[in-house]
Amino acid sequence: MRRLTIKRDKTFVGCISKIKFYIEDAAGDLIINEIPCRKLGEIKNGEEASFEIEESAVRVFAIADKLSRDYCNDFYLLAEGSEDIVLSGKCKLNPTTGNAFRFDGNNSAEAMSNRKKGGRFGLLVLIISIIVGAVLGYTVTSIILKNNNSKEKIFYVGEMSITLTEAFTQQNVAGFSAAYGSKDTAVFVQYYPVNAEYKNYTAEEFANTIKVSNGHSDSELKKENGLTYFIFNGAGSDGVEYRYYAYVYKHNNDFWLIQFSTQESTADKHESDIEKWAGSVSFGS
Repeated sequence: MRRLTIKRDKTFVGCISKIKFYIEDAAGDLIINEIPCRKLGEIKNGEEASFEIEESAVRVFAIADKLSRDYCNDFYLLAEGSEDIVLSGKCKLNPTTGNAFRFDGNNSAEAMSNRKKGGRFGLLVLIISIIVGAVLGYTVTSIILKNNNSKEKIFYVGEMSITLTEAFTQQNVAGFSAAYGSKDTAVFVQYYPVNAEYKNYTAEEFANTIKVSNGHSDSELKKENGLTYFIFNGAGSDGVEYRYYAYVYKHNNDFWLIQFSTQESTADKHESDIEKWAGSVSFGS
């Protein structure tokens, strides 16, 4: 036997959820990417844990939950040996993978192929749910509201509310407190409860920390019309370029990150709507 230690680096992305770690095992009770696995344990944000594992070559998987395990995952292939092993990693900002955990230095062809597949599948799940929601929403509202899907509609997440339109429907997306989709725009909501380490941060400081820790240092941090945000681009595995507008809000020492996503090729025409929706965010007393 040998000891495997996994260190989960602290980051604001996915900080609320525990990451679940599994190891390849023919007698396991959970299938991940068609591979039987058994659970090693769960690790909170900024913590580490050690496990006794076999000396054979095996894959170690990191997942957010069982429902999203086939696209919100990462695995590290451990070579055969008796030496103890230390792995590290953290959750990365990426709506199409549910902000999946990524092992550091995990650049093998097999691992990269798995990430690409997961991103493609996650994006497909998101697109399908948005399209289905939009179609269902269109069917109902066309009958009741004579297709007035530009009518404003308020969505609530706890004490936070955001005004979108009736073209949006609520979606279930792993890694987010809430998500909404229309035919051409997606909205991702993440709630960060008060934490002693960053309760004195301003919205700008919190946004900058998220921006830098997720590899978007070159993105300009903006503060306009009372809103704090930054913009970044990301290419989907389908080859389409997407633009993300990431807005940060602070209320009662809690932080909220709300991202608006649309295709880069049509982003400019949606920018005024996104600014309006971002400005509609409000909080209960």
